Amino acid sequence: MFKKKEVNIQEGRVDNFVRNTAVGIFMQLFSIILVFVNRTVFIKLLANDYLSINGLFSNILSTLSVIELGFGTALIYFMYKPVAEDNKEKIKIILKYYKRVYSIIGIIMITVGLLVIPFMPYIIKDAPVISENLNLIYILFLINTSIGYFFSHKVAIINAYQKNYVISIYNQLFKWVQVILQVVFLLITKNYMVYLIIQLLCTLFNYICISVKANKMFPFIKEKTDKYLSVSERKDVGNKVKSLIFYRLNPAILNGSDNIILSSFVGIKYVGIYSNYYLITNYLTMFLNQITSSLESSIGNLNAISSKEKKEEIFYKVLFLCFFVFGISCVLLMALINDFINIWIGEEYLFDNLIVFSILLYMYVNGVNFACYSFRTTTGLFEKAKLVPLFEVILNVGISIILAKYYGVAGVFLGTSIAKFLTFFWTDPKLLYNYLFEKKNMKLYFLKYLRYIFTVVVIGYIVCYLSSLVVVKNYFIWFVKAIILGILTVFMFIISTYRTEEFKGMMDIIKDKFLNKFIKRK
Repeated sequence: MFKKKEVNIQEGRVDNFVRNTAVGIFMQLFSIILVFVNRTVFIKLLANDYLSINGLFSNILSTLSVIELGFGTALIYFMYKPVAEDNKEKIKIILKYYKRVYSIIGIIMITVGLLVIPFMPYIIKDAPVISENLNLIYILFLINTSIGYFFSHKVAIINAYQKNYVISIYNQLFKWVQVILQVVFLLITKNYMVYLIIQLLCTLFNYICISVKANKMFPFIKEKTDKYLSVSERKDVGNKVKSLIFYRLNPAILNGSDNIILSSFVGIKYVGIYSNYYLITNYLTMFLNQITSSLESSIGNLNAISSKEKKEEIFYKVLFLCFFVFGISCVLLMALINDFINIWIGEEYLFDNLIVFSILLYMYVNGVNFACYSFRTTTGLFEKAKLVPLFEVILNVGISIILAKYYGVAGVFLGTSIAKFLTFFWTDPKLLYNYLFEKKNMKLYFLKYLRYIFTVVVIGYIVCYLSSLVVVKNYFIWFVKAIILGILTVFMFIISTYRTEEFKGMMDIIKDKFLNKFIKRK
């Protein structure tokens, strides 16, 4: 009886992963096309200064998001068990607390965000000359960012039940509406303020629709409860939040500091140029995250009920998956991204190869780190080594500023990757092996990681060399080049890994959950 139940749970995890991934990938494909149309119109009708402002203000608010402190991660961790047990009363109690906490966080976010305004002259080096008021633009960005906090509890319940695809559908639908309206109104008015107001309204209506959908999917959450989390439970949440403060501080500053350092130490015009590379890498990362992040809630469920041996087995499969998708993506981006930007918007928007490498290095390191990150967060191990994120932040800011003086833009991004290697690269696997995998030797992990890096470097060198032999003058040549290099890259990755257990495991999932179902339906 128990074995049958465990099999059903495991099948449910994989089915949810497949569904979340498939929907996410489909929605992202069309979204990427629309976003590039949006950016093209934006660049043609507005100056590069507006791109710089977009990137800078987004990163300032990303840094301020540290105010959230990690309550979401802590509370989602508490929700995995009652969801697995279908304990609706407990879920309602947690959501009640969740809503109250995040409403307070939203108010604090708006207040602190407004206090940043007097410091704008120190943040922006060589302020752009535009007709719109910079402070008003910043306030619109602030409101757009803060809206989500007041709906976080509804998003959380959907994710806790492993229905991430629902969030993906609404996010992408409203993103499509936003992009289409922005393009149309830019062509008609050429007004940047109208562009931002459309963004704000679409964000608001998106969250309203997600809230309504959550109520329909889980009607019990509309029922009021007079119960509260116990004192010991609130204390436990508080302890986890204390441990998560630096973990929240870490991505907030890492994600936000690059553009701020560029603006302050190199020049705000480089923020605008970088924003085009960020657009491409970020959307590709979001696309890939539909594969990896769809696993997170399943991993949380896995960690709640499975043996340590099963956890370690799945961990290595997740690590391989991250290496495979991010390795292939970064190799192809290194070979193709400058050609694409050149024919898309022009040579004046290009970075040299060292800068491109430094950007993609962090994309790869951060992507592969998802395996350790997901197991650390879903098992509550963020309480251990809680000062590590603080060390990474300090190293990142310090190294990036120093390297920026010697290597310019490339130094900013190299500093971020170096800080990651000096901290989480060592501490995350140590946490997992000490507390989750029965203190087994970490040698296997590092051997796999080094082999993966070696594979990426060798294949990357070959692909980039072949790419340099072909001069791209139009989209057709670029597309043909991308197809050929893409097939070659995937083939080389398969040849170098097909004998590993992780590759065989990935192929088994594809066969069982995709091909067999397709054949049965046919």
